Amino acid sequence: MRILPFLRCHPDQAPHDPAARIQRGPTPPEDALRLAPGGLERALARLPVTVQAVLHRSGVPGAAVAVVQGGRTVFARGFGLRDNRGTAPVTAETVFQIASLSKPVTATVVATQVAAERVSWDDPVRRHLPGLQLSDPQVAAQATIGDALEDLGYPRGAIIERLRLAPLDPFRRRYHYANFGFTIAAEAVAAAAGAAWEDLAARALFRPLGMQATSARHAELLARDNRALLHVLQDGRFQPLYDRDADAQSPAGGVSSTVLDLAAWMKLLLRPHRPGQPPLLTEAALLPALVPQVLDGLPPVAAARPAAYGYGFNIGVTPGGHPVMSHSGAFLLGAGTHVQLLPSADLGVVVLTNGGPVGAAEAIAATLTDTAQFGAPLRDWFAAFNGRMQGLYAPVGDLAGGPPPATPEPPRAAEAYAGRYDSDFFGPAEIVTADGKLAILLGPQRRPHPLAPWDGDVFALAPLGENAPKGSLSSVRFTMEEGGPQASSSLGWTRRDWRAGGGEAARHARLDRAAPRCGRRLSRGAAVDRILPRRAPWCCLRPWRPDERLRQGSGGAGHRHAAFFVPGNARQVAPLRLPWGGAGGRRLGGYVAVPRSAGLGGCAAVPGRRGGRLAAQRRRG
Repeated sequence: MRILPFLRCHPDQAPHDPAARIQRGPTPPEDALRLAPGGLERALARLPVTVQAVLHRSGVPGAAVAVVQGGRTVFARGFGLRDNRGTAPVTAETVFQIASLSKPVTATVVATQVAAERVSWDDPVRRHLPGLQLSDPQVAAQATIGDALEDLGYPRGAIIERLRLAPLDPFRRRYHYANFGFTIAAEAVAAAAGAAWEDLAARALFRPLGMQATSARHAELLARDNRALLHVLQDGRFQPLYDRDADAQSPAGGVSSTVLDLAAWMKLLLRPHRPGQPPLLTEAALLPALVPQVLDGLPPVAAARPAAYGYGFNIGVTPGGHPVMSHSGAFLLGAGTHVQLLPSADLGVVVLTNGGPVGAAEAIAATLTDTAQFGAPLRDWFAAFNGRMQGLYAPVGDLAGGPPPATPEPPRAAEAYAGRYDSDFFGPAEIVTADGKLAILLGPQRRPHPLAPWDGDVFALAPLGENAPKGSLSSVRFTMEEGGPQASSSLGWTRRDWRAGGGEAARHARLDRAAPRCGRRLSRGAAVDRILPRRAPWCCLRPWRPDERLRQGSGGAGHRHAAFFVPGNARQVAPLRLPWGGAGGRRLGGYVAVPRSAGLGGCAAVPGRRGGRLAAQRRRG
C-alpha cells in the first residue's frame, strides 16, 4: 500500500517557493547527531553481556547476533542453546526461522527484479497474476506490487484465490499487517521472472551474496543439523513443542537463515554498489523499499515521532535524528527476530532468537544502537519491549475468561449437528461424532478440534495453533434454519461461517429426511438454486421419482444419467452424462452427488442402479 497522494511529492514537481523548498526538503543526513565518540566500540564490547542478561531475564534459550558497520561484519556470535533439552550451542552458523524478517528479505528480492527491469514497484499485480480477484474489483485492478508489499494450513494458491472474499478497507488509506499481501506481490514477481518464488529468491539474492545457509523452503531448514528449534512460552517457561511450516506464506514468513548470511544482506542494503562485483540491484531500485510509503497509524500525541512503512521495512527516526529501517519477526510457537539499519551511520544489527516473542531480540538491538549513538542505552529496553509483547499471549475468543452459564440448556442429539459445512473463504468443515461427542475437522489435514457443550446450540472450542494462546476459548454456534443448520465461530480475529450442504461427502444417512446438508426435502418443481451457497460445486439430492421416464442410451458402461428439474416447470428435465464414481459424480448410499449444470440451476436426481449410459427424454406435460 502506498502513502496518500498529499504525502508524496515527485522530485520533478518540487515547489517553486524557496521557503517551501526548505520546509519540505529532506533533512540532510549530517544533521543527525554524530555517533558518540567510542560509542560503537563500547556497544560491541558490552554486547555479549547485554545478550546474556536479556537471555537470563527472558528465559529465551538461545540467540545469535551480527553487526555490520562500514561495509564490514564487526561482530557475529551465538549465545545459549539450540534446544534447551540438550547442550548443543548456538553459533553464528546456526540456522533460525526468521519469521516476518522474511518480509524485508522478500522486498530486497523484488528490488533485484526492479533493477533487472523485469517488474516495477508500480506494476499492477494483475499484469503478472491475471487471475487475482479481491472483494473490491477496483482494488484488484489497481493494486500494484508495491501496494501488496506492505492459518488453517491451505496451500498458497488456494489462499490467494480466496482473498477475493476478504473484506477491504478503503484503498491506500491505511496500513495493515498482512502476510498474504506480501505473498501476492512475491508470486507476481516470480511469475514475471518465470520461476517459482523460492527458486527466484535463491537465484537473485541468496547465491550471489554467498548466503549458502539461507532458504525459503521449510524442508531445506529441516535437513540442516545446525538449526535452532522453536521454543514456545507455556506455563512460564520456554519449551520445544512445535514445528512451524510457513511454506504457504514463505515470502512473508518462511525464510530461514543465519546471522552471517543476514550480515551479507545488511551490507548490500547499506551499500548497494559493490565495487568489483556484478551489480545485484541499484540504489534507485532499492530506495522505494527504504522510504515511507504509508503511515503506520497516526501518532497518539503531537509530541510523538511518526512511524511509517516502506516496502517491507518499518521506517522511523531515532532520538538522535538518524533514519532507521527495521523489522521484527515472531512465531508465537517459538521465534523472535529483529533487524535495525541506520544508513546515516552505515550501521546494521540483526538478532535471531529461538524463543517466542518476548522483546528479547528488539531489546538487544536497541541497546546496541543506543550505546553506539549516545554512549549508553536510553532506557531498559527489555522491560519496555517485554511489556508491549504481553498482549500477544492474552487468550482470544468470545468465551475466554468468562464463566460457563449457570443453567445451560442441553444440546440436541449429536447427530443433529453432524455433517459437512461449507464456507467459500475458509473451505469445508466437518462436524463428526464419536461416543456421543462432537468434533470439528478443519483444514486440508482435517485436524480435529473437540466441541464441548456450552449452552443449547452453542459449543465451546479451544482453538489450536499459533494464533491461539493458552486459555483461548471460542464459541461455535449452530443456527437451525429451514435450509439446514449453519455454524459460526468467533476465533478472536474473524468470524467463520459455514452453511450445511453442498459437499462431496454429503450425508447420505439423511437424504430421505430433512437432509440438513442439502437443504429442505425437494418437492415436484421446487426451485432449489438458492438452497446452497453461491459457487457450491455440488447439488443436493433426493430420491428418484418413478414418473421420471428414462430410456437406455448408447455408450459404454460406467456412465449414468442425471435429470435436472428446471425451476418453475415441474415436468421439464434435461440430460447429463457423468462417469460412475468419477469426477462427475460420487456414489453415496444409493444416490449420486452431481455437479451443477450451467444454465439449469436445479438439483440433480440420479437412479440408484448401475448400468450403461442412460439419457433423460426431455418432455413437457
